[in-house]
Amino acid sequence: MSGDVFGNGMLQSKMLLLKAAFNHMHIILDPDPDAESSWQERKRLFDLPGSSWMDYSRERISSGGGIYERNAKSIKLSPEIKGMLGTDADSLKGEDAVRLILQMDVDLLWFGGIGTYIKTADQTHYQVGDQANNSLRIDTTECQMKVIGEGANLGLTQLARIDLANNGVRLNTDAVDNSGGVNMSDYEVNLKILLQQLLRRGIVGSKEERNDLLASATDEVSELVLANNRGQHRLISMDSIRSNLNFRLFRKLIAHLQEQGMNKRGEYIPTRTELDQLEHANMPLPRPVLSVLMAYAKMEIYEALTSSEMPLEKELTATYLEYVPKTLKSHFGENANDHPLKKEIVSTVLTNNITNQAGSTFVSRMAQVTERSIPDIIRTYLILESSLGATEIRERLYSMTDISEKERYEVLIDLEDVLKMLVRNVLQSQAVPPGFEQIDQYHGLLSELVEHPDNSVDTLNSENDQSPPDSEREKVQSEDLSEQRAIDAVRTSLRRLRLAPDVIHLCINKKLGVSTAYRIAESVEQKFGLDWLRERLILQEPGNDWELEFQDILLRTLDANKLRLLEVLLASHKIETMKEQDFPTLLEPLEEMNAAHLRAYIQSLEQLKSGSLISLTSIAVNLSHLDFLKNISSKI
Repeated sequence: MSGDVFGNGMLQSKMLLLKAAFNHMHIILDPDPDAESSWQERKRLFDLPGSSWMDYSRERISSGGGIYERNAKSIKLSPEIKGMLGTDADSLKGEDAVRLILQMDVDLLWFGGIGTYIKTADQTHYQVGDQANNSLRIDTTECQMKVIGEGANLGLTQLARIDLANNGVRLNTDAVDNSGGVNMSDYEVNLKILLQQLLRRGIVGSKEERNDLLASATDEVSELVLANNRGQHRLISMDSIRSNLNFRLFRKLIAHLQEQGMNKRGEYIPTRTELDQLEHANMPLPRPVLSVLMAYAKMEIYEALTSSEMPLEKELTATYLEYVPKTLKSHFGENANDHPLKKEIVSTVLTNNITNQAGSTFVSRMAQVTERSIPDIIRTYLILESSLGATEIRERLYSMTDISEKERYEVLIDLEDVLKMLVRNVLQSQAVPPGFEQIDQYHGLLSELVEHPDNSVDTLNSENDQSPPDSEREKVQSEDLSEQRAIDAVRTSLRRLRLAPDVIHLCINKKLGVSTAYRIAESVEQKFGLDWLRERLILQEPGNDWELEFQDILLRTLDANKLRLLEVLLASHKIETMKEQDFPTLLEPLEEMNAAHLRAYIQSLEQLKSGSLISLTSIAVNLSHLDFLKNISSKI
């Protein structure tokens, strides 16, 4: 089928209905293909050395279809072909037939060859730079496909990709759709370097043994590459959702990447006016733009990691070994651990994994709000990810087949939001970033927090929670549960974890038990409406960078006030008696000493809840009524 890229693509599904294809020599038109029969014939051609479309059995082509020379002066069109191509012409030149193929109303347009075939209406053929296909190229206004798979390079211009994405076509970029092949080549080179080193040391006996070992790892490496590729596509889909929820964060990322050297014009990043239009229309950034931002965000993280010694820390040996195929690890044992490019490999794995999960804005934004280095952010993320058992939760979510992708993405984003909250809190509250030795401590606290449903107060013991009263972690991972119940269990766990920073603080610094810490923290949130305020704050859509910064300041202010409230409560009571005391009793000293301040705060909060205009300014005014806590906590 004239090339592995096109041929491989056309063999990935036996349900695929290939209605039309063309290459530099031939055109095939099959208006009503039989899925199984046509797949078998494509497979035969793919395995047949030196084959062309002319070898395709005419008996496998549906009525009215056929195979034609691309340079044909006249192709007679059957009624079936006329209907498929949407033309009344009785005959067409081969080149004209190709143009109509590109304009077909189909689910998928798959590029697997050479040439740029789609541009925007305001681009000239000269600007495209592919003179050989000027007569074939169409404009985006003529496109009717739903999805484009760009297995070739530059099947369409970047401006065409963006225009199509803004009009509902699902596509990425050629770099993203081709990344599996690049990843495979990197793997091949890195494994050859490892085996060549082992060959020099006499651990591999000969070049023939080296080649056999490489061949034995092919299937596993292919799956590792595909897993990374799936993660990258998942990232773009999740970032599309994220940019719809918080467009301003992505505008901030664009500005940051420009400062780091990204050529905004050269990468066809939307102009300020175009970004304004997308934001005001409540539209996400187009997937082709998100693909570019992802690449630049990953490059920045990779460079920061390779410039540090973090990738060589002993705790990250497991990350390197995840990269090495099991066949080689089992064959060589510890000898597989010695690679001259170990730092670069670990940096690549960490960059891909964390960006694919947490999103393109995560690291740069976390660096801005915490003023910590990228290695510190990555390390803290890894510590909390491990402590939370996030990898196991993700794997369970990935394996579910009875839920929609939309719901899967929503829960994955919720999981990452919890991790971001924990990372941010830990980095902002600790003078020294945590080390890997703290995983067990965090894991114990987070596990106990998640696994004790009787910790919760009314909001978490609502009638809507039908979960049985056993371990949430077991519920998430249990194969016996329906997938919907498993999703509900994850959501319940994530709701409880919103108080994890407070619980960790109270347990580590105040020596409270998890149950008592959770009860007090939850009660403070409810009594003072802090959970409600936080939700409203997050829902605000900053209109400019100043408002984005203001939103961050208010979130920090809210968390600081909550911490001060906890400190004041703890200072008023003996730790050993707090377990038995109910919350109203714990609150009495604070209310007696600061009745006027608290009354002003509660009245302001009730005014917000009653339907007053909720904005960053009104929330700031409400929080200002808790400023009195600064004086009290400073004296504790």
